[in-house]
Order: sequence, then structure tokens, then C-alpha cells
Amino acid sequence: MYSLTDGHVQTGGGIDRGVFLHEFAHNLYYAPHQLGANGTCGNHFDSSQGWGMMCGITTSFSANAWERWYNGWTELKTGAGQVNSDIVDATSLTATNGVYTLRDYVTTGDVMRLKIPNTGQYLWLENRAKNGPFDRRHDQTWQYGGDYVAFPPAPVGLLAMVESLSGRTVPITYNDIFNPSKVSQLRPVSAQGNSDYVANGPPASYNRHFWDNLLYNFTPSLNASGGVSEITNIRLDKDGNNIIRYAGGHGNGDLGAGNEMTWMEVAGGQFRDGTFGPNLGTRTVGFRYGIASNPLLTGNPVYDATTQQSGDLALSGLSVQITAYDAGTGDLTLQVRYNDTQLRANTRWTGQLRTFPVANATNGAEISVYNGVRLTLDRGLTPQRSDRNTNGDFVNETRLTIGAGTRLKVESTGNIDLQGQGTTLYVEQGGSVYQSSGGKLTAYPGTTISLQNRADLSGSGELKAGAKLVVRSTTTTIQGPYVW
Repeated sequence: MYSLTDGHVQTGGGIDRGVFLHEFAHNLYYAPHQLGANGTCGNHFDSSQGWGMMCGITTSFSANAWERWYNGWTELKTGAGQVNSDIVDATSLTATNGVYTLRDYVTTGDVMRLKIPNTGQYLWLENRAKNGPFDRRHDQTWQYGGDYVAFPPAPVGLLAMVESLSGRTVPITYNDIFNPSKVSQLRPVSAQGNSDYVANGPPASYNRHFWDNLLYNFTPSLNASGGVSEITNIRLDKDGNNIIRYAGGHGNGDLGAGNEMTWMEVAGGQFRDGTFGPNLGTRTVGFRYGIASNPLLTGNPVYDATTQQSGDLALSGLSVQITAYDAGTGDLTLQVRYNDTQLRANTRWTGQLRTFPVANATNGAEISVYNGVRLTLDRGLTPQRSDRNTNGDFVNETRLTIGAGTRLKVESTGNIDLQGQGTTLYVEQGGSVYQSSGGKLTAYPGTTISLQNRADLSGSGELKAGAKLVVRSTTTTIQGPYVW
């Protein structure tokens, strides 16, 4: 087993609480490194800070929902009636009509586990309601910066985390501590949403706030699927050698030599302290995680270091909505659905995405772009690979695959825009795109619509100059400008 200190000893021979929890977790259940600890990424391209026993930067103290359940300290129950909260599909919602009460996590142990369709992964939910001693940063290291200015408080409200570990039935072993399929398998989902973060110039020392670490000044732009949250360790080519160093199981505790990345501390010239996750949680009634939210609710795809591609983001009808907040008790009431497939707000997607059949989907369509809503498929700005591609950046091309047996429907006055070099709307055989009267699909320069049969695309649309429509069954390519 690991030694108590694992090399982390404070001046004078002491050990802070965060380090103690980290090392205790190694000894308690052979905990692999999670949540930014030791700069590891596992079999994913990104890693994030977070909350729990293993976290690198302490967002709050106490085990997270998965750790607490895995160690047998709580069960999958929620509310005063201790309703079963192990939710695997729509049939699990029958007893409650999908309505659940989530009380304060620390004092009641209420947790929810929701299976994310087509991924084998789970969404874990907890409600940090009381803001008690375990929801604060106790060790001085994570309370104040080097300039003695306080870091933001720990997040409150609904906290969400995607988990891709094996669970109790296949227990973690000592050999899993550095196993890439076990390391960094907990990914916080931020209520603040995801963005592309583009570094402005070389790093600079703004003041002593982040202990004289060199920090980049980032410019964010919203990106629901291919972006990252502020709590993510931001990937970039720090040394300018055209490679973003990637290491799966071992980060060696060195963000420069192991995995090449940095913290998101400064944006727009202002300290945001996003690394500490102050905006992870929410109590806002009406807030929803789902297909139309930012961040898009999906699993955490595995990264293939050989092809430098991550797996598809599986689109589904799973959604979680806050329907009530009791300010007196801190309780949250949640509505869970598995057939929530309407996009009711403008959103931007990048990366590799795929649809799957959804039982009882809204209006009979697997994905429905609602009236007046615009779905933009675009080229991202967030690095997704280790070396530069033919476009000279670290971004893989965006592709939305409409799978067999599924349909993308554009309601009247709805819009789908294809933008960015290499962006593709790919319709598999047996899939289709249907546009109601007034709905429109527009492909801009550098983008492609690829169909098995021309009949798979109905309604009105436009190819701008430099865009193309490919019909695979007849090997036909139509170049823009073209209107149908």
C-alpha cells in the first residue's frame, strides 16, 4: 500500500487535511487517482478538479457521492421516504413519475445514480444544501491565495458527476491505482456550462494570488458539447513544440512533464478562480441538464492515443430538471425524464456526436429542433488531440451521425446551421433528417451533408458556396451554391 504521506509533507513534518484524505483513500479502497490528482487523465483526454477524497485542489471536504456509496457509507436512496434512486431507464421512474426529493447530502446521505443511455456510465447527483463544515475548505492552503485574498466558497446546490468505474460488484484492487481505465473516471458536470477557452499570449504572473504560478489569460466562448468547464485542466501546447503531451495512468504530479495542461484561473483579464469550482452547483428552479443544456448531458468518451480520437458523445433523452427549491430545508425537487429530446434553446455542438433510438421520444422524433431554435454544428476550439492536424490546430473535425432507426426533425421556424471546416452531418442508412414547413438546414463553406439516399433528407435547405451534399448510394456530389 501507499505510505501515509506519498511524498506530500508540509514544512515542519505536518500533513494537511487534503493530503491526508488523498493518502487515506489510497489505503482505504486502493483509490486510483481522480479529479486532477497527480496530473492524471486516465483513458480520457481531459481531467478536471472536483470534490472528494482524491481531488487535487480541494473544492470541499468529504467523500463525493460515488465514494460514499462505493465504501458502503450510504445507499441509493433519497428523500424522507427513502425512495429507490438507482435509476437505470424509464421503467425506474414509474413509482414516482420521475419526481425525486434530494435532501442535504452530507447530513442525510441522499444520492441519486442515473444510468446514461448508450454509454455504460452513470450520472451521480448530490445536494450540498447546508453549507456545513464538510462543505468548506478547512486547510489554509485552499482558503486564501498568496496575496491573502480569499478564494471563492465551495459550491452549493445540485452537484453532478459522471462516473465510469466498475462499481461494487467488481471491486478496485491495488493494481488499479495507476490503471488508465480506473484513473480519472470521475468527471464533474458544471451548472455554469462548457466553453472553449483560448489562451491569449504566453503565460504571465498576474500577482501572488495563485502563489506565483504562471497563468494564461483565457477568452471563453460557449460550447455545450466540445468545450470544457472552468474546473477542467485546460489543454494547450505550453512549450510550443507542436505536441500536447498526454499520459494516461501516470501524471507524475507534474503538469509540465506528465500531461501538458494548466489551470483556468484568469479569463478576460480577471481572476475567475474557476479551478475551485465556485459555479459547479445550482438551486435555480427550471435549471435542466439534458440534450438542450450547456453542458450537453453525455457520458465521458474514451480517448484513443493511437488515432487521437475520442469516442462518440451519445445523445439521449435523459434530463434532470430542478422543479422546486425549499429555502428553509435546502431540499431540491427534481424531475427525471428519459424521453426529453426537444431542443428548446439555441445551442452549439462540436466534436463527435451520435443519435440512438429513444423510446417514446417527444413528437415521435429522436431529436427535435423546436420552433425558433437554432442548432449550430461547428468546429471547436478546445484541443482534442496530441498533435496538430492538417488544419494546423489540435481539434478534430465535428461530425453529427444520425444513426439507423433515428431521425433529426426540424420544426417550423427551427434551424440547423453547419459551420466550420470539416463539419459533417452524416446520416446512416436507416436514419433521416426531416424538416417541417419553414424549418431550414443551411450548410456553410467547408461543411458536408452525407446521405445514403437522397430521400433521407426532406424539407428545405441551402448549400452555400464551398459546401457539398454527398449521396453515397449513387456516388453523387452536389456542390454549393444549391437550394432545395
